[in-house]
Amino acid sequence: FAGITPRAYLPQLATFLQWSKQHGVLGMYTEWSDGESWYLDGAKYWILMQLMSDPYQDVELLWKQYCDDMYGAGSEPMYRLFSNFRDIYMYAPGRISFGTLPTEEQTLFDSADLAYDRGLIEKAQAETQDNPLEQKRLAKVMHYFRALELFAEATAEPARLDRQFTNDGINKPLLDFYVNDDGTKLAEAIDYYDNKLTMPPDSHKIADMLGARTSYINNYTRGFATLLQTIRAQALQGVDLNNMDAAKVQNIDAKARKILHDNLPQKYLPARVQQFDDILGKPFLVPRVAQMPVIDGDLSDPAWKNAAPLTDFSARDTLLPSTDTTEGKVMRVGDDLVIGITAHQKGDIWAVTTPDIKTGARIWRESACEFFFGPVDEEEHSPYAQYVVNVLGAYQGFNKASNNRDGVQVATKIDRAKGVYTMEVVLPLKTALYDYSQQKVLSFNIARDVFTRNSYESDVTLGWYPIFYTPTVPQSRGIIFFGK
Repeated sequence: FAGITPRAYLPQLATFLQWSKQHGVLGMYTEWSDGESWYLDGAKYWILMQLMSDPYQDVELLWKQYCDDMYGAGSEPMYRLFSNFRDIYMYAPGRISFGTLPTEEQTLFDSADLAYDRGLIEKAQAETQDNPLEQKRLAKVMHYFRALELFAEATAEPARLDRQFTNDGINKPLLDFYVNDDGTKLAEAIDYYDNKLTMPPDSHKIADMLGARTSYINNYTRGFATLLQTIRAQALQGVDLNNMDAAKVQNIDAKARKILHDNLPQKYLPARVQQFDDILGKPFLVPRVAQMPVIDGDLSDPAWKNAAPLTDFSARDTLLPSTDTTEGKVMRVGDDLVIGITAHQKGDIWAVTTPDIKTGARIWRESACEFFFGPVDEEEHSPYAQYVVNVLGAYQGFNKASNNRDGVQVATKIDRAKGVYTMEVVLPLKTALYDYSQQKVLSFNIARDVFTRNSYESDVTLGWYPIFYTPTVPQSRGIIFFGK
């Protein structure tokens, strides 16, 4: 991840290897990259190899030797660059959620840090003008540093404003940022990552498989999710959720929008405020319908005329619309959620798992829809039922619905020539594993995974309610109500 995530922890690694030697450890396993690794990873690999042979070596002298060997007259500014990465990283635990993913280290760099680091690389370039090989190496360093620079410029401020806010209520500085930011910096960072960052033989395929790209973008949108969650919670205060009708749901929508507008700064971008308004209007009343449609993958049954529409699916984290359009319908029949999906897809519709295969292991990597519902609980690990249904009609239950096959009905149809598939899905609100049948309000979302080939990651993941990082977190699920 070093192109965007400058993790510099070699002194700690040396301490660990010293402990290992003292306690009789005979060997170790380490991952490696087959890329060129000119930026930061290459230095870390080389120093790691030195420490594995003798963990009592001075890490700073090894860094200096590396910079002397690689950058000649530009050694000192490059040593200071890597040292600055290390110094910033040492304060990371107090400023970010310190885990493997999401990868948040780029949010530690403010504009002064970036200017200082860029200046060091430029100084090294100026001092090595007479050495073509060192110039070539430094050009690659600058090329990879640009990715860190772009993502930090786009994500550091909203991430910092979100992490450092400890008061109750609306985070007004964070709201001020979002309603005055048009997203162009984030779009530039994503474009650089997708189309310019790596040059063969380098690749960020493994990083993408591990969720890095999603995490980089989520550093920008995570605070957006927090604001929506806070506004939603305030809008639901004092509401009798056991006695809902369409008018009362509209009142909740209006209350949420009023909370937003009451907290807006004097200056804002109307399009950004409209985006907030549209998302805050997502809660709706799911109609109770007496007649179950025929579940055959065809949405022409008259019963569907009574269902509520599911529209405006957007891409995970970017919240942008997709050319892979999705329309849906949902209703409640007895104690079942009944959902219909019409999905248009550019390119092939990839799926191989058939309904007779009960394990569902591969449906995570096929064109499918994931259905989430559960109690409205703002805690990070709130309970929910999850069903994944692929375009061939195979399905599997997860979380509270783990391996459930009782009461589920699925039917699908595919028209590959037109690039469209439909699915009808009946999901029980009550099983031996969970009972949400008495709940008057549920958290809810549909995530559509667009796969056009046999790959680990989908081309895009779309959500009826905006998905922030993953639909499993409560911030990534909207709210639906059931009337009498």
